Amino acid sequence: MNEIFSDLCQMQKYICLLRGINVGGNRKMKMADLKKELADLGLEHIKTYIQSGNVSFQAKEKDEQKLEAQITKMIADKFGFDVPVMVRQSDELQQIFQNCPFVEGEEDLRMIHVAFLSEEPSEAAFAEMNLEQYAPDKAQLFKRAIYIHYPNGSYKSKLSGNLLEKKLGLKITARNWKTMIKLKAMLED
Repeated sequence: MNEIFSDLCQMQKYICLLRGINVGGNRKMKMADLKKELADLGLEHIKTYIQSGNVSFQAKEKDEQKLEAQITKMIADKFGFDVPVMVRQSDELQQIFQNCPFVEGEEDLRMIHVAFLSEEPSEAAFAEMNLEQYAPDKAQLFKRAIYIHYPNGSYKSKLSGNLLEKKLGLKITARNWKTMIKLKAMLED
């Protein structure tokens, strides 16, 4: 019994975000199939949220990049396509939650997004984007994430994930704040 408790204490909690699956009938992936394949990689306590590639799990592995590489390879091998995979430890998600500058005063939390970045850009690269030109939309960098506030909705904005990806030269996947709340809750279960 102590061994089981010891193993659970050594497990790290993660979220995994997949970009561009089950969108417009492309890159179809059933979450039940994804969960099975992730379990085959040795991941545990796997949960998914909606069909767009939001996963929480626990693993003994402490290296996010190794997990990203394993999951990316598994998806290519088992599902036949390449998708950007972002893995974050629960501590980092908690920091993202605590530091969002746009939540206070916003009634519609779908107007706030977090763009997860494949790596942390330099402050200079972020500043070069001249984000003021996209007003009233606002963005703020926080380590490997960008908070974005779309007061008129994200679909009307030119400040898109594709633009950020192109300007920063990084892989990006974004989630709205309502999804962020659900991801946080999944990690706390």
